[in-house]
Amino acid sequence: YSLFYYIQNFFFNRARMIMNLSGSINGTGFMVKKEVIEKHGFNPKTLTEDIEFTAMCALNGEKIAFVEDAITFLLNKKVIFIEEDDILYRDLDN
Repeated sequence: YSLFYYIQNFFFNRARMIMNLSGSINGTGFMVKKEVIEKHGFNPKTLTEDIEFTAMCALNGEKIAFVEDAITFLLNKKVIFIEEDDILYRDLDN
């Protein structure tokens, strides 16, 4: 799966960001601004919530950004997000 998402991100999302266009959410490694959830909610009706949420964003004029340097992974029940020099993590046990 990682090769599929790498290709999709590199050839689709990265290219769209270079052209200042909205990308698409694909897979499980995505973050959403709290304000977007508060405004539009997050109540997907399908198993492909990434595609469904991408469509909702497009219909409501919400731009989806692709952050090439962001890394997400699960380590010892902690979710770690790295973007440039900021490191944020959340302990899943608390």
